[in-house]
Amino acid sequence: MIELSSELLARVMPSEEKRARKLVADLRAASDRMSALVRDLLDVAAIEAGHFTIDRQPVEAAALVDEVAASARTLAEAKSQSLITTMARRDLVVRCDRRRVAQVLINLVDNAVKYSPDGTTITLTVDGDAAGVRFAVADAGPGIPAADARKVFDPFWRRSDSAKRGNSTGLGLTVAKTIVEAHGGRIWAARNDDRGLTLHVQLPVDRT
Repeated sequence: MIELSSELLARVMPSEEKRARKLVADLRAASDRMSALVRDLLDVAAIEAGHFTIDRQPVEAAALVDEVAASARTLAEAKSQSLITTMARRDLVVRCDRRRVAQVLINLVDNAVKYSPDGTTITLTVDGDAAGVRFAVADAGPGIPAADARKVFDPFWRRSDSAKRGNSTGLGLTVAKTIVEAHGGRIWAARNDDRGLTLHVQLPVDRT
């Protein structure tokens, strides 16, 4: 109801009402954060109750990356950021729950957008070999200490500057890790040589 009402207000409100339009935009953003928090909490509850399931189907990795990029590009453009996709191969097929893996990748890109300065570049890549299909999201943010590379997937763990970046729940990467491991894959974080952080996801290739 909040989302629908704020969207309707944005449509009918005169463009010259800048202050009111800003308030409506803030309302919609707060509603989006609340929805994300509820989704994360429901996922965590399902995981803890042992009710977390995945539906595996053959999925073209390149098409999945295109879908995620299209969904996340508007968010990046709002910060004058460039979201670049790099595909070493377009013939890779992964057997996965498309919706769940898209959820993981969107979460990684959202984090990259949040922690990268305005005007920087975020890269979403896909590659693979016999060992599996590998996705990676590289940002241009402050990165994290090497000792915290494993902690990013702990429930409610947040970077020290999260309060400045919006209302992060500290649950998104925990859910992402569960989804990836449920597919028999792995996820890890690594500092870039120059600046920023890269989150890697590896999933088994489809052998059917």
